[in-house]
Amino acid sequence: MINKNAILKQYASFIDADGLFLKTLDDLVDTEAYFETNVSDFLTPDLIYCFEQIASRYADELLCERLGGFNGAERARLIFRTEYSEPVLPHNTVGLLEITYNTKFNKIEHKDVLGALMAMGIKREKIGDIVIAEKNAQVLVSKELEDYICMHLDQVGRASISIRQIPLDQALERAIETQEMMTTVKSLRLDAIIAAGYNLSRSETQKLIESERVKVNHQICSKTDYQIDQNDMISVRGFGRMILNAIEGTTKKDRIRVILSLYKR
Repeated sequence: MINKNAILKQYASFIDADGLFLKTLDDLVDTEAYFETNVSDFLTPDLIYCFEQIASRYADELLCERLGGFNGAERARLIFRTEYSEPVLPHNTVGLLEITYNTKFNKIEHKDVLGALMAMGIKREKIGDIVIAEKNAQVLVSKELEDYICMHLDQVGRASISIRQIPLDQALERAIETQEMMTTVKSLRLDAIIAAGYNLSRSETQKLIESERVKVNHQICSKTDYQIDQNDMISVRGFGRMILNAIEGTTKKDRIRVILSLYKR
């Protein structure tokens, strides 16, 4: 049984001014209480992680499924349903739009597409990932907005564009560039891993952590001695993200060999 008050206390840092956390929590509570299927708005990675945790810890016999459209999508809708309910068909919930334009004279970027959509009065939580390719762009949106956008969006940035609905199986591959780094650390403390990954001094790293500029698995972490586990994601505002991919044993000097994946900015 979901204890809403306990969740609000434990996950207070996730409560946002727009009410997206509370709305999504209500969806999850209603799914458990009334055995109904609910689909959230598009959530950020930290909220996705948060609600996947909540569903696995507190909700018995409930499924929490991601719907992001693109391989490795950052933003996604979450589907809450019981084990016995009918699966939700993706094409009934999200729409994939393709934008084409004259690339000889214009170049559109992620911010241009997002800005054009929000200028139409569309809220950010109704928009999923935006993928920019060499000759086109794709954007995932809530299904109910698909026709409206196709009817009214004719310019992105300075470019006149054409837009059309396409099947979800034509989604572009998201290019996620990472650089692997093998190094050694004295311990698996948070400050030691960050210092190694970004070539910082321990004191510089400690200041970043204590000023709440660091997240571990999407949650702010202000403990410099927090122990990092394999596959943990570390985000440092102003520097980027990294994942502790592997722990490879120790050296003769008792330092720990690790492999880090650094996301290119």
